[in-house]
Amino acid sequence: MQSWNKILHGSVLTGADPEGMLSAVRSMAQTLLCSEGHRGEAFGKCSCCRKIYKDIHPDVSFIRRGFQKDGKTLRSEIVVDQIRAVAKDSVVLPNEARAKIYVFPEADTLNASAQNALLKLLEEPPEGVYFLLCAKNPDALLPTVRSRCGIYHVGGEEEAESEEIASLCRDYLAALGDELALLRWEARAEKLDMAAMRELIPALSAAAAEALRGKALLSLEEQLRECAAMLRVNVNTRHLAAMLATYRNEE
Repeated sequence: MQSWNKILHGSVLTGADPEGMLSAVRSMAQTLLCSEGHRGEAFGKCSCCRKIYKDIHPDVSFIRRGFQKDGKTLRSEIVVDQIRAVAKDSVVLPNEARAKIYVFPEADTLNASAQNALLKLLEEPPEGVYFLLCAKNPDALLPTVRSRCGIYHVGGEEEAESEEIASLCRDYLAALGDELALLRWEARAEKLDMAAMRELIPALSAAAAEALRGKALLSLEEQLRECAAMLRVNVNTRHLAAMLATYRNEE
C-alpha cells in the first residue's frame, strides 16, 4: 500500500487509469481516517479501512454526475447544486471517523459554476474535511482550484515526475533570499516541459501557503498568478523559471 506525506485539505490526483486513481484515493482515505493511525499494525485491515476499501464508509462521500430530469440520462457535468449540497453537508460532524472526505472520481466534469463554488470550500475548508479530486485532464480544472490543492500523479513514470515537482517546490522555498541558490534552482526549472511547468505552478502555490505568511505569501501568490496567466498563452518555461528566480521576499 502506498504511503502518503502530509495530505492537504484539497488534493488533485491525475493519471490515465481511473481505477488507479480510485485505488490511490482509498489509500489516502485510509491514511486520514484509520483509527489505528498510519503506522498501526491493523492499518488497512481494521473495520474502518475495510469499509473504505469497499466504498461503504459513511464519512467518505462520492460526488458523481447526476441524472437529467428524466431520471435516466446521465448529465455531462457536475453542477453547482451538487457542490452546494456538499457545502451544507460538510459542516455536519462525521458519523464514525475523525474527519470527512468528499471524493470526485471525475472532477474534470465539474462545470465552471461548480468549480467556483468548490473553490470557496477549498479556500476555507471546514475543520477535518478533505476533498480528493480525480482528473484524467487536470487542465479542465480552474487554475485557482489547482493552486489550492496538492497535485499527485498516479501511475508509472508520472509518480517520479511528481516527486521532482515536490523537490523543486521544497528547494525553491528553501532558496528564497539566497540569490545563488535561486540561480541554481532556475537552471533546474528551466528544463521542465510545459506539462511539468503547469504542475509546478499550482504545487508551488500550495507549498507556499503552508510555509509562508503575510506579505511574503501574498507577494509570491501574485507572482504565481502572473505565471499561471502566462502558461495559458504558452510562454516558454525558461522565461517562467527566470521570473520565479527573480522573486525577492521583502518581508
